[in-house]
Amino acid sequence: MKIYKKVPILLFLGLNISIFVISGLPDRSEVGRRWMQLIYPYQGFFSLDQNWSMFAPNPSQVNSYVDAVITFTDGSVERWTFPRASQISGTDRFTSGERFRKYSQEGLLPVNEKRDVWLDLSLFIEKDVRKLEALGKNRSLAKLEYYRYSNLIPHPDKEFIRHGVLSREFESEMVYQYLPKRGSRDNKNNS
Repeated sequence: MKIYKKVPILLFLGLNISIFVISGLPDRSEVGRRWMQLIYPYQGFFSLDQNWSMFAPNPSQVNSYVDAVITFTDGSVERWTFPRASQISGTDRFTSGERFRKYSQEGLLPVNEKRDVWLDLSLFIEKDVRKLEALGKNRSLAKLEYYRYSNLIPHPDKEFIRHGVLSREFESEMVYQYLPKRGSRDNKNNS
């Protein structure tokens, strides 16, 4: 392999390995902190970020998921759901379940800072709905409303929940609305 092909590959590998090593350390030096600030846009865009929030002393106590209510121009309504690890079977649970959980719980929040991510997700769903509708009812999308369902996980000292017992009670709130504009990527009115 020629040197001009090796150098970009080595730089790519070096960048990603340094991201994994430095971001995986619980305590960062000043140099590590500055390095992470520099590469965070890249790291965040490709979901390469990892924090220690799942470990003590303060693991996340929120159990949440997101779905979308699809309203068509004819007035009919359907629901689009993210894959959830608790509802995926087999090897998919281990290969992609955590990625979907991380995306819906961490990648989409806070909503006001992730508007571009919500817009891209909406465009993906709109494209997916258009493909499915071309095979069936030929309905057009009028709007998407995203709802976040969440509950607090009780501290084990207060209430012990056996592994495999799924939460049944969730609070819900609408977090984002998408109104498609035909032929334009400019969707500034979405919120």
